[in-house]
Amino acid sequence: MKKFILTYIFALLAIVAFGQVSKTVNVVTAGTLSTLLTSTETTTVTDLTVTGTIDARDVKFMRDNMTVLANVYLTNANITAYTGTGGTYSSASTTYPANEMPKRAFFYRTGLKSIVFPNTLVTVGESSFNYCSGLTGITFPNQVTTIGEFAFASSGLAGSLIFPESLTTIGGSAFFFCTGLTGSLTFPNSVTTIGNLAFSNCPGYTGSLTFPNSLLTIGNSAFAYSSGFTGDIHIPNSVTNIGERAFYQCANFKGTLTISNSVTSIKDNTFFGCSGLTGNLVIPGQVTSIGGGAFTYCSGLTGNLTIPNLVTSIGTSAFYYCSGFTGYSTVPNSVTSIGGSAFSNCSGMDSLYLSKNLTQIPGEAFGGCYGLKKIRAANPTPPEITISTFIGVDYINCKLVVPVNSKTAYQIANYWSQFENITEEDFSTNLKGITDNDFSVYTANGRIVIENNLSNVLIGIFSSTGVLVKTVYCEEGTTTVDLPQGIYIVRINGVSRKIVL
Repeated sequence: MKKFILTYIFALLAIVAFGQVSKTVNVVTAGTLSTLLTSTETTTVTDLTVTGTIDARDVKFMRDNMTVLANVYLTNANITAYTGTGGTYSSASTTYPANEMPKRAFFYRTGLKSIVFPNTLVTVGESSFNYCSGLTGITFPNQVTTIGEFAFASSGLAGSLIFPESLTTIGGSAFFFCTGLTGSLTFPNSVTTIGNLAFSNCPGYTGSLTFPNSLLTIGNSAFAYSSGFTGDIHIPNSVTNIGERAFYQCANFKGTLTISNSVTSIKDNTFFGCSGLTGNLVIPGQVTSIGGGAFTYCSGLTGNLTIPNLVTSIGTSAFYYCSGFTGYSTVPNSVTSIGGSAFSNCSGMDSLYLSKNLTQIPGEAFGGCYGLKKIRAANPTPPEITISTFIGVDYINCKLVVPVNSKTAYQIANYWSQFENITEEDFSTNLKGITDNDFSVYTANGRIVIENNLSNVLIGIFSSTGVLVKTVYCEEGTTTVDLPQGIYIVRINGVSRKIVL
């Protein structure tokens, strides 16, 4: 008999240690879940189904006291508001809203494998499942509007994420370091905010990234180091802010970059290391500043580089190693400062216009621009440069064009004097006296084609609503411009052409 009892005990212990123990509890009064389970059930139940009304105290009990709890089913539970010291977040009195998975609900519960949310859930609270490395999948109820900061950071989530159509806000670091997420990522047409670091360090994604027309803000480092995304980056015109390092080191995008026309600044390191992007770069006409490292190592971008004429500053290394740019590059007269190495190693550029309002150009700003054949410096007073500002440029064969009566000043200025071919030009007359016969505009092969009989003219291309989309400095002859399909106005000194692309 004694032997039988010992055998039974060991068998029971084995079931407890390795088996699945289920329990269903109906909580009539919020905060009383702990009274509805025995001490044995508290330490043996692995699968818990809860109905009725619960609050942050009940969730805290599940997290801290149910030691082997792995699967939680709350489909028919209702989370009510609670204010007090017994919740999940702090020992201080804290308010926990209704219909919210409380802050730190299952924080660091590595044994949690699954949770089914209440049908009435609206918010997944801050750090609810942070460090839940055993949690591999999640389904959001249709009413969820907010996923809080760090909600699933460093969790074991794997596979695809499907968001409800009600979702509006994804908090900072919400899915930070969720390395198991894969496939494509699509946001519903309700999301307005993607917070700082929201999907940073999620390298498992191997598909496309699709933003909705409802989106307003992409936070700092929102997708930094999530290097597996492929295809285009299309940022809709609804977006007014793209944070620093938003797409930092996202090297595997293999397509074009479309930046919202509502953006007024390209911040530091926004597209740093996005080397797979291809096609022309269209910087929106409302942009006033381009931050340091904004397009560093975006070597796949091609064609002319035109800076909009509202930009006043270009940061350090903004276009560093953008070797795919070819043809004309324009630093418009609105620009008053350029950072060091701003255009360093843009070796494909062959012609450059420099703002008349530049008074100094720092070291290596155009270093390694080996392809330059012509530089038009519009300031009659030579900007201060260093020995390395144009290092690598062919000083013998690269033609330096300066304003009338300023040739001597450039010939004796420090380091400008290295250019052996300096000529003068009346910059003020380039855009005068233009007639209808001086240029024509048409489309071919999905591009705008401009033919002109003028030399060194500035052409503005505007949207149908009058927003400046692109500026291009053109030599006499034919110039092609890549832009998305639409209606545009091409204008030279008051003479305009309407074109449908």
